[in-house]
This record gives sequence, C-alpha cells and structure tokens, in this order.
Amino acid sequence: MSWGTELWDQYDNLGQHTLKGIEFLEKYGSFLKERSSIESEYAAKLRKLVKNYRPKKKEEEENRFSTSLGFVKMLNEVNDIAGQHEVISETYSDQICKEITDLVKELKDERKKLFHDGQKYQSELQNSKYMLDKYKRAYEKSFKEAEKANDTFVKIDD
Repeated sequence: MSWGTELWDQYDNLGQHTLKGIEFLEKYGSFLKERSSIESEYAAKLRKLVKNYRPKKKEEEENRFSTSLGFVKMLNEVNDIAGQHEVISETYSDQICKEITDLVKELKDERKKLFHDGQKYQSELQNSKYMLDKYKRAYEKSFKEAEKANDTFVKIDD
C-alpha cells in the first residue's frame, strides 16, 4: 500500500486508529498504576508478616537450633523480597507511569493539531473539488455553445 492513491480516503480510519492507540496507552498506564499500588500493598504486608514472626532478641539467643536459624534466614529473604516489590512499585509509579502520562499528553496534543490541519486540508480539498466541477460545467457549456456556433457557421457558409 502506498500513499499514492490507496490511502487518500483513509482520513477517518486513521483518526480511529490513532485514537484507539492513545486509549490503549492510557489503559496500560492505568494498569501499571494499579499494579504499582498492589505491589506496594504486597510489600507492606510482607514486611508486616516478617515483623510479626521475627523472633525477639531474647528468643533468638535461646533458640540456636538449625530450624530456628533457618526460619530467621527465610524471614530475611522474605523481607528482601518485600524490598524488591517496593522497588518495582516505585519504578512503576515514579518512572514508567509518569513517562506514559507525559507521552499520552504529547500524543493527544499532536493528534489534535494534526487533525485540525487535516480538517483544514479536507475543507480545501472539498472546495477545490467544488470549484473544479463548477469550471468543468462552465467549460462544457462553452464547448457546446462553440460547437453550436461552429455548426451554424458551417451551415451559413455552405
């Protein structure tokens, strides 16, 4: 498909396509905001869980068994996992969502400007077509009158 003739009448389709693309990007940004919230909530709940089950200093000193030490190490790992979820949440909300929001705003502004220009060009195109038809009718009328005058001249001349 080229821009030669196949896409001249695709102005409306192009408008719908770009609108759907922007709407999808907004939906994706909304998804990431919600996921960021869930990640943050999950991290907080993991940290609370670790805090509730972490042995006190007195208990730690009394329980030096391998099972107790393994449990403490597992709690430390769960706490680290909570930290990773916090980082994911912060990255989503502070970087990615912000960039998506900025991009959506930029795309909407650009789309609005381009569609304003497109409407102007569509109007000019319609005006040109109207003028072309008007001049074509005037030419055809003049041509018929010229043929008629020529036929009359030929009849008179003979």
